[in-house]
Amino acid sequence: MGIYGLYKFLTNATVQQISTLALSFISLILIITLTHMALTGKLAAALTFLIALWPFGYGLYKQIRNPSIPHHKQTTRRASDMSAEEALDILGLKKDASDKDIEAAYKKLMKKVHPDQDGSHGLAEKLNQARDTLIKYKKGN
Repeated sequence: MGIYGLYKFLTNATVQQISTLALSFISLILIITLTHMALTGKLAAALTFLIALWPFGYGLYKQIRNPSIPHHKQTTRRASDMSAEEALDILGLKKDASDKDIEAAYKKLMKKVHPDQDGSHGLAEKLNQARDTLIKYKKGN
């Protein structure tokens, strides 16, 4: 019955919920292992084990705190939903900005907020929407 409950949870859970469950399970196993090793007189081995796992644990923690969501799973607004004024404000541009100005502002801001640089997926998506909106607006006018 427990396996069926876990199956139902996993089929309906979000990525964040599954990541949290995995981290909790790994933490529980680690605590049990370290406690067992300490109680059986292998405290030095337990500490060595903990130190050896630290980089893995820290990497897992960072991944769970800032997961990389595949692009096809993201839900975003279309560029047409953003006004040209909002896009200009996001990129810090004036109404008479050229295509080169748009690209330069986009690249400058994207370097600061890109998810690969520990930035935000949401902010990066906003910048993409703003650039696409302005390019579409320029072509339409």
